[in-house]
Amino acid sequence: MGRSKPNLENPAVMQATPGRSGEPPTWAVVIVIAVIVSVSFLFWLLDDNVALRAWLPFGLSDYFFVGLIALPMVTLILVALLAKLIDLRRAKSWTTTQGHIAVSKVAARHHQFAGSETTVKNEPVVEYEFTVGNRRYRGSRIGIGDDAGGANTEATLKRYPAGATVTVFYDPADPRNCVLERDMPEGVAKGCLVLLVAAAVLIVGGYFLLTTGMDFLERHVPAGRAPITMFAACFGAFVLLFFFSFRAYSKRAANWPAVPGTVVSSATERIEKVEDGRRTITYAPAVEYSYRVNDIEYRSRTINLGITAAGSQGWAEKVAARYPVGRTLEVHHDPADPTVAALENPTGASRIILLVALACFALAAFTGGLFG
Repeated sequence: MGRSKPNLENPAVMQATPGRSGEPPTWAVVIVIAVIVSVSFLFWLLDDNVALRAWLPFGLSDYFFVGLIALPMVTLILVALLAKLIDLRRAKSWTTTQGHIAVSKVAARHHQFAGSETTVKNEPVVEYEFTVGNRRYRGSRIGIGDDAGGANTEATLKRYPAGATVTVFYDPADPRNCVLERDMPEGVAKGCLVLLVAAAVLIVGGYFLLTTGMDFLERHVPAGRAPITMFAACFGAFVLLFFFSFRAYSKRAANWPAVPGTVVSSATERIEKVEDGRRTITYAPAVEYSYRVNDIEYRSRTINLGITAAGSQGWAEKVAARYPVGRTLEVHHDPADPTVAALENPTGASRIILLVALACFALAAFTGGLFG
């Protein structure tokens, strides 16, 4: 007797447990919040209390406060890695069964953070059904590490096409907690180590600049100008690094392949920011278009590669008017990651970035007394 196909419309299907699709566990959130609150309390308690600091390791050194500043960041990385390792260990004892892929597609997720325009992220959506006892369950979590899409989107959909039979790993105590892949994704531990090293370099480098570097400048530049010189030089160096990175990225993008696309929505978006108690309102063009690569449909809102801009409502409406709904246009996409696409490649923008860097260095030189 052949295996019957799952009834995808069956209302009796048990959905995967909410909150088990990659969200951090409650204990992890509690630990991170507790560390942040504790650090804030210690700053308040120890700031002027030299006697109490003397009882603590390195308490009388400035490195003590540098360590306090770094502690929440280090804790966040370690807790995230620990949570995944715990999930991985638990999943090793889970039961396996056969299931069917019910849905396999790309979904366009819209995200908006305060003070910024809405962005679109293409993510693989894979839903599968399996039976335990006399109950049918539907899960959507791909793996312990969770597949967030990006360059892996197409490969993920090819591994799990609709209708395919797959092995499902599930918690026998609660089958709603299930995955298709229970091994830790490659590079997770290495990535966490890189983040820790980068954080250490930034913290140590920042401390050196604010102590030894500042002392050196105060001895060699006119009085009162050392902070301005330090800030201008550091910001100029950061912008210069961004210039080289952006220019290299823009050159690669000039050779991206192009596919036909269609504008699916065209409007303007109101952006409200509050800084120093003042509210500013700007507008950005909200043009969303669809395109297909290897028979997979993606969506994007990127007009100019690597650049987002906002201005007056009239300016935003003028830009959006160039892309009416239904218009067919040429979409350039990254061949290594088709979820990244743009309509235009503003190569001239790198010159503006370079000018900003040079202006910062000129300010640093002027405030440092190099011009007399």
